Amino acid sequence: MSDNKCPKCGAEFNEAACLFDCGSDIVCNEFLESLQCLRNQNAAKDEMIKKLQMVYCAGCGEGIVNRNDSDYADKMVEHITSCDKHPIIQLRNQNASLKMQLEIKEDACQGFIDGWGLARDKNAELRATLDAIYRDVEAAKEGE
Repeated sequence: MSDNKCPKCGAEFNEAACLFDCGSDIVCNEFLESLQCLRNQNAAKDEMIKKLQMVYCAGCGEGIVNRNDSDYADKMVEHITSCDKHPIIQLRNQNASLKMQLEIKEDACQGFIDGWGLARDKNAELRATLDAIYRDVEAAKEGE
């Protein structure tokens, strides 16, 4: 609105009526455009607030639940326990794999320990047999 004149007809702007003397509704249209612009900005801010209130999965990036929901914790647990991309599930799976590997190693070690025990027992038997043979040989030498 340059020079306070109507861009359509050049009529003067009436500040008391907040209109041009010609009755043009340009001011009203500008106001409505500004109002719509503010509504759009508010809607965008409301959407941003909703996004900020959401809790997102660290694995898949999905919005899980609004922080203000009463079942917030239940929904989080439900998602985390079902999301294959979530770090906790990956760690849980890795932990299960490591436990299985540990059990295999423990079984192998137990087999070694059991085998070692058998070898030790056999060694003791052989030593006792050799000692008996040695005593018999020594006794035979003394008896000559």
